[in-house]
Parts: sequence; structure tokens; C-alpha cells
Amino acid sequence: MEIIINHNDKEAVRNSNSLLALYEEMINKKEPLKSVRKYIVPEYIQHNPFLPTGADGTGKAFEDRLVDFPNMSVEVYKIIASGNYVWAHVKFKNIYSNDTNDLGVAGVDIFKFNHEGKITEHWDVLQSVPELAQSANTNGMF
Repeated sequence: MEIIINHNDKEAVRNSNSLLALYEEMINKKEPLKSVRKYIVPEYIQHNPFLPTGADGTGKAFEDRLVDFPNMSVEVYKIIASGNYVWAHVKFKNIYSNDTNDLGVAGVDIFKFNHEGKITEHWDVLQSVPELAQSANTNGMF
């Protein structure tokens, strides 16, 4: 994982650590409702049109998804943080299927944090990961 942060920016360091913990607890440890209540403000604003706004709404949506896709996971490749914003380049696996050969979905998540280190807002862009043979180059997505 590559982390790009000015380590003198205490807010960015704290927020990056919180985001990494959220991903781990919410998706990899399968504790969505518990983790959103820990890291996200109740009135959280969600810009992904397929997820509800509000911390509990997002937590419940991930709980429901885990019922259908119990092997869902996330791997973080890059974190870029400045002040109250954190950008993450990630790969989600098994968020839409239970296929053991799932190539995953690449995502760029953008999170806004408040002065207490809680997430207040989220934007994302998602893209299916193609097989390398189908790519126009050999650079890979990560």
C-alpha cells in the first residue's frame, strides 16, 4: 500500500488511519453497522446513488449485501490525504458475485471528515477490473 500524506498534517494522518480501520472492520471483518457508528456521523451524506444516506442506512445496506455476498472484501492500494479529505484507491472483491475467480471492482473513494475525525460525506467512482488480456495496455489498474 502506498500512503501519501504530509506526516506533519496530524488531521490527515488521523483521518487516514480511521478510514483504513473502517474498511477493515466494515468489509473485511464483516461488522458494517458497528463500524459505521464508530467512524461515521449519523447525518452522513452519501453521494453514491446506489447507497442510502446516513450512517445507519449505509451500514444496513452493507449488512444486507453481506447476506448475499459473504466473501466480500476490500484491499487498499493507495491513500492520499490532506486535512479533512482522504482519497483511497481500492479493489472490492465479491461485492456483486460469489465467484471465487472474481476480478473485482476498482474504486476511488473520497471521504470528508469533520474536526473530530468522523466521516461526514462520501463520493466514489467504480470500475470493473478486466482480465489483463482484455486491456489496451499492460499497466494494470493498481
